[in-house]
Amino acid sequence: MLSEIAGKAVADANLSEPGKVQKKIIHDCLNGEGRQRTERFVPRYMTFPIGHYDPNKTLEIARASESINALFT
Repeated sequence: MLSEIAGKAVADANLSEPGKVQKKIIHDCLNGEGRQRTERFVPRYMTFPIGHYDPNKTLEIARASESINALFT
């Protein structure tokens, strides 16, 4: 999620940082506090069709939606 909001370079540089630091970076990007503001960000799991970040830990609803995606395209 960090790479989607702040960019790959920022995510790679903060890969080993604790979650608290990464959440602060996300917060700063979403609010434009000391970083470039990210407009209209929506997490993958809130999009349509529903997305996921880890295919091995997909929500059951995401698996179910993948089977009917063709009906909506």
